[in-house]
Amino acid sequence: MFSSILALSQRSIGADLFIGKVLEHKEGLLFEIPPISIGGNIWVNHQLDGSKAWHHYWGNPRVEGLLTFMNYGNNEVLGQGIAMAPGFVFNLKRWNKSTLLFHYATGIAYLTKPFDPVTNVTNNAIGSHVNNISRLKLSWERPICSNIDLSIGLSFNHFSNGLTSSPNSGVNTYGLNVGLKRHIGSKIEMQERPDFIRPRKVGLVAMTGIGVSEHSNFGGPNFPVYFTNAGVYWRFADFQRLHIGAEYEFSTKVYEFERSVFNTEVNARNKARRTIIYIAEELMFGPVSMRFQLGFYTRYKSDYNGDPFYIKIMTLYHPPIKPLGNVKPFVGIMLKTHFAVAEYIALTTGVSF
Repeated sequence: MFSSILALSQRSIGADLFIGKVLEHKEGLLFEIPPISIGGNIWVNHQLDGSKAWHHYWGNPRVEGLLTFMNYGNNEVLGQGIAMAPGFVFNLKRWNKSTLLFHYATGIAYLTKPFDPVTNVTNNAIGSHVNNISRLKLSWERPICSNIDLSIGLSFNHFSNGLTSSPNSGVNTYGLNVGLKRHIGSKIEMQERPDFIRPRKVGLVAMTGIGVSEHSNFGGPNFPVYFTNAGVYWRFADFQRLHIGAEYEFSTKVYEFERSVFNTEVNARNKARRTIIYIAEELMFGPVSMRFQLGFYTRYKSDYNGDPFYIKIMTLYHPPIKPLGNVKPFVGIMLKTHFAVAEYIALTTGVSF
């Protein structure tokens, strides 16, 4: 834990060069994997000052704003990408003069060469210009002169539109980052951890939402996917909760397809239903939380024969409405995937108590 004696730079700005490769994560890609991908990143960090209890729990992380550019190495088929993403930087290990860091960021990206049935038929990985970017990075920083740090890291970048436009197996890159960071602004002294009023350890949570998924044919209509779930949570640490519960999901895309091939109403609804048992972990950063959910499909009132489980990644905002007491509403955005292939992006709302 930091003490109030330790002083760190309030802000920093940095840039690095990315050298890596596109990951062949799925069979059936129609383009050759380029031999090398090259990109660049510019970032601004803001150091949290320890004035909140959650700052200390997570090791007084930094808030990061990221601007990234990617040349995939095949201009005719994959083109380039540019993205903006907010995120956090966590301190994993500190030594006398260096630091090991973990970076997480997610945001919006624009890709220049998506699939086109006439001019770009071999790009069967990305079907739209606008996409989501999610980036994971492990970096090592060490001062090399006054106010300048060397930064060396390994990063993984995922570009996907969540199947709002087909095709969408996504483009993933991985590789090495090398750059410099400059400290700007005044230094701040880290505060002692303030008193923390611990909320209830066990409670209930319910959530509902709507996602959008395109038919598997390029240019097909978008269909809504409805879901709702309920469960219990255990707050096993000050700023972490474990969830377990049940979920119901209905895909109008599947239902309309089954009816179009003259399946009966009952069978079409069974094909479109998903009944699920889930487990999830939620990491809380003040009014914002990240929830990582693993769901297992059941055969209860469902004829689903696909993947046995899914992954949902959620970013949730919990507005601090004090008059509601232990009733905590939230809103958020969600990405559902099966392994590395996205199914839909959704908006969600719910309440915990």
